[in-house]
Amino acid sequence: MACATIPAGAGGVVWSPSGEPPRETLSEGQHYIGPFATVQVYDLRSQERNEDLVGLTADGAPVEAGASVVTFHLVPGELPQLDRQVGPDYYPIVVAPLVKAQARRVLAHFRSSELLDSAKVRAAQQMLYDQLEPALRTMHIELDGVVFRRVIPASSGAYRAVLDTAAAEQAAQTARADIEAADQRADQRRVKALGVANGLDVVAPTLTPQSLDEARVRAWQRLLTSPSTSVLARPNGETPLLLEVPP
Repeated sequence: MACATIPAGAGGVVWSPSGEPPRETLSEGQHYIGPFATVQVYDLRSQERNEDLVGLTADGAPVEAGASVVTFHLVPGELPQLDRQVGPDYYPIVVAPLVKAQARRVLAHFRSSELLDSAKVRAAQQMLYDQLEPALRTMHIELDGVVFRRVIPASSGAYRAVLDTAAAEQAAQTARADIEAADQRADQRRVKALGVANGLDVVAPTLTPQSLDEARVRAWQRLLTSPSTSVLARPNGETPLLLEVPP
């Protein structure tokens, strides 16, 4: 047996040598684990990060919510799920991209002049929190708050980054739409092909030599009696040769 120590304010996730997914969270203190097991430790205390959030306002002005504060904490009972789905790099993988993407959407709801009003800035903060909180919660992260420290005109470099990011997001959405449309077309073709195959399965047993010969005779009869067709019979001594002649 081996011993693992979880520091105060932290939680641990145990991975067995067999790679079996972790099922429970280790609380702070000492724990006995398997001899070859590993423990991933996560900080469960409230964490604070500063972000420069850049976006375009409703009137097209580039603005930057500089030194904005994002506070959050991990959900202790859901550490195994977080560890399996994301891992210890959850902030750059999940939190930061979501905060930046949602901030751009929120800033686009306000005109640049409105963001000079502290009441409107607080409204933008609340809107960002309302959009971020459920998104992060699905990833086993609890959002505590978001604060815009200052809202100022963005630099040209930041403006270019906003446009590039927006273009990349639009391209990703278009690609997803194209894939969905292709899947729908493929499903329709599969259904059509299945219908044709089922029809052939029904018809195939009836295609005997006798039925084919009867179909040939009926076709000749329709051809001979067609009002738009002239037929010339040329006997060859045994069987007449029937030729179709345009009227």
